[in-house]
Amino acid sequence: MLWQKIRELPWWAISLSLGVNIISLVAAILAVSFYRDEIPVIVVSFLFIHIFIAQPLKDWIIARMGIGSRYSGQASFLTFENRVSRIMHLKDILEFLGWLIRAWRLSRPRLLVFDDEDFIYYFTVGKKPRKMRLRDDISPAFRSELSQHAAGRAVATLSPQLKAYMQSRKVKFIVPLLFRERLVGIIGFNEILEKWRQPLLDHAAHRIALAIENEQLERTVPRSEFLKKEFRLAERIEHHLSGPSYYRAGPFAVQKLYTAWEKKHFAAIFGCTAGSAEANVNFAMLLRLSVASTRSNALQLFSTQGYFYSLCRGESSLAGLAAAINRSLRGNENREVSLEGFLLCLKSDDRSVAMLTFGSHLAYRDHSGWTWIKESPPLGGENYQAADELLLVNQKEIILNMREYPLILVSGGHA
Repeated sequence: MLWQKIRELPWWAISLSLGVNIISLVAAILAVSFYRDEIPVIVVSFLFIHIFIAQPLKDWIIARMGIGSRYSGQASFLTFENRVSRIMHLKDILEFLGWLIRAWRLSRPRLLVFDDEDFIYYFTVGKKPRKMRLRDDISPAFRSELSQHAAGRAVATLSPQLKAYMQSRKVKFIVPLLFRERLVGIIGFNEILEKWRQPLLDHAAHRIALAIENEQLERTVPRSEFLKKEFRLAERIEHHLSGPSYYRAGPFAVQKLYTAWEKKHFAAIFGCTAGSAEANVNFAMLLRLSVASTRSNALQLFSTQGYFYSLCRGESSLAGLAAAINRSLRGNENREVSLEGFLLCLKSDDRSVAMLTFGSHLAYRDHSGWTWIKESPPLGGENYQAADELLLVNQKEIILNMREYPLILVSGGHA
């Protein structure tokens, strides 16, 4: 492990820096040995050339080769991810966008929220967001077009009518906010965003849309207090019946990410156990019901957990395990249990991780960043079909994300 970290250091940059310093020092020593009477001039010249010419030239070469952007990009992503993870309510969205215009030096973004009354928030650096009622109506045709693409895009790619509408309001780039393919808002920018920023903003848009939907549900659903009580009881059941929070499976470690786990608004189960004796594999799961969290739902989850642990002992493949669980749910649970989430097969021989997913709003993160998974039928549902396995090889860490919450960390897949 230590040797791997040493090999990953930017040795060409370290060598360049040492070379510049050694050449400068040797030049100074030679100058002093030949011109002993001019030592003060030599010292001043050495310091001037070394500080104002050699070092800036070295830094410029390193920056041009990309070493600076490599590490600054990682720091920027972690800061951005930390900010996104805090978004829970509308006030958090406003704080996030206020931070974004300072961090990215944006001019005047605006947030449009579709509700019983549509409101628009205008943002300016150093000032609180200004809230106004939307005066003109955005037609159903415009809303339909905006909801067809989840990713942010330039206004120039829109239809002529919608393009003219946006340009008349000095909007050059938009990010639709979609919750289950329903348009709940729009973020508009007065400038075209750089390509490297667009995936970050698309990732934040998922969390912002979820926060807007939660804000509206808390205000408009008559049964919200009852549902809150039910969820609190489901949380207590989950807490008392759940197993360990950390598992060791050969070279792999599988554990909960407690910060997000405690904040999630649904009951979920997590577990890990060995497969058949001759297969040398371990299976892990992260599952939730595709319906709202209640007491009875939480108990159904733990009956599913029993199927998982009992069926794993006779299985050697992920597809076989998924099929066996699906048969058990359909045959023994009156066809009422539909599951969303992940099934994993941890293979010790080659340190690879095979993954099957079910349902919607799922994502995972490996060394290449976040990958959002296409929606598929839930496990145990009437339309369930075995999806293609995802195979992740040579991954130091894998994070499993469900409904915008990073819940599970799998580590140890990197030799």
